Order: sequence, then C-alpha cells, then structure tokens
Amino acid sequence: MKKRFMFATMMVAMCSTALFTSCGEVEEGSVEEQFKFGELTAVANADGTIEIAGQIATNTKIKEFALYNADGSVAYDFLEQNEQVKEKNKTLDENGKAVKDKSFVLDIKSTGKLPVAIYTLRIKTKKAGAFEEAIGAEYHFNIGTGANDKLGSQFSLYNQSAYMLKDFYDSSNGNISDEAVASKIEVALKGEGDNVSLETAKLLTIANTPKDGVRSQEQCDANKAILADAKIFENAIITTTDCIATYKLTKVDDVTYEISGIVINSKGTLKIDTSAAFN
Repeated sequence: MKKRFMFATMMVAMCSTALFTSCGEVEEGSVEEQFKFGELTAVANADGTIEIAGQIATNTKIKEFALYNADGSVAYDFLEQNEQVKEKNKTLDENGKAVKDKSFVLDIKSTGKLPVAIYTLRIKTKKAGAFEEAIGAEYHFNIGTGANDKLGSQFSLYNQSAYMLKDFYDSSNGNISDEAVASKIEVALKGEGDNVSLETAKLLTIANTPKDGVRSQEQCDANKAILADAKIFENAIITTTDCIATYKLTKVDDVTYEISGIVINSKGTLKIDTSAAFN
C-alpha cells in the first residue's frame, strides 16, 4: 500500500522543530520513517545574500533535499553537497527501510552564499515521504512622503504595509498608542519629490526629539525602544523583525513611492538570523 505522509510544525517555548512521519497502515515488524529538523536558519548578509544552516534527524534514507529556484532549477542541493548525509545513507539498509533505534543527527550548512530570491525547499525520503515549503516572496506596496496626507511614510516589511503616524502614535500625550503596530515598523521614507531615501524607524522624531508639553526625553526613549530597527544597505534591508529583503523605490507621483523587491521572513520553517547586522 502506498503510504502518505504529512508535515507537522510544532512551536514550543524553547525550540522549534519540524517532523514528518508515515501515516496509515504499518506492516508488522516495520518501523515508521521519521525526518525531523530543528530550527533551520538563514544568516542574513549585508550584500543581500543568505547562508542556510541547521540540523536534521532521520532514521531513513534521504532521496531528495534541495532548494529550487522559481524556474525549477536547483539552487542548492544539500544532499549532494553534504558528505555527512551521504555517509548516513550508506549505513542504512539497501532497501531503504527505516531502522529502529537508529536516528541520525546531521549538521546542515550551505557552502557559499545564496541570493535573496524565491525558492522552494523540497525534501523526500526513500518511500516518497515529502515536505515542501516556499521560501521568499515578491512584495510591493505604496508609501508616502511627509507631504502625503493619505499614505504613511513609516512602513513594515514584516507586515508589508505603510502607516500614518496617527496609526500608532498619540500626538496629544507623546506616547505610542499601538505597540503591536509600532513594534513591526522598521523603516521610514524621508525627503520630498525626487530627493528621497530610507532610514531606520529608530531615527523618527518621536523617538529622538523631546517637545515641550508633548514629549519628554523619557517618552522618546520609550518610543524608540518599541519601534523596530533596520539596517539599510545598497542591496538589502535587514530588520530586527527577522526579515531580509531586496528593495527598489519607484516614484509614483510627487508624494508617493512604491517599494518593491523580494522578502524572506521567519514566518515559515526557515528562520532568518539577522543578529550579525546589529552586532
């Protein structure tokens, strides 16, 4: 009987792991196939590239473990590039059966840098158990200059949305009014007309400039602590909301720009490690 497999993602306080096992009937004396990986991470680099690392544990042969480009070509083959995985496959039965009490823990690391792009991560075991997940996605949305009274200059790559200051800040008392929104805002558009640029949200006036009767220095410091941070490089934006994105600013009109590119975030199995950019 052809077995079917499922993938389950479990989040717990201390760690995140992914596991798939065989379902349905199991022949007497046989062992369920298992494939589990702890948090796969992609280190975000300032040049707009990532390096993938992590660990896998399995008791069965791995038939396929690769990252594919959007056109279906192989971007990186973890199976072919990992001698540890090759060696593990040799130790299992030639017929590919899962082995009882023999789970192998293997280190996975891509050699060389991979560009921020749209990928598909695909894993298959000997008996066709499969896991597949999309990594990276195109994004585009409009943001406003300070002269735009309908579209905000502050935006979130994590939420892929622009925000007016009033959406998360109370000008009557100088406090951030919506921490859930503010904590995801990483970047702001500054300038007017053809002379615009991007800066981290940590440089917003509400986070740095006291104002008599409205904001104290203590309030500024509190606002700054809530806002997310970003490092803006020539080829990428890296954020404390665990995103790395390519970006392009396109003028729509005198008070509106479109920002577009490809973003990889930590919403799926692959977690983005942005710590190096902020150390």
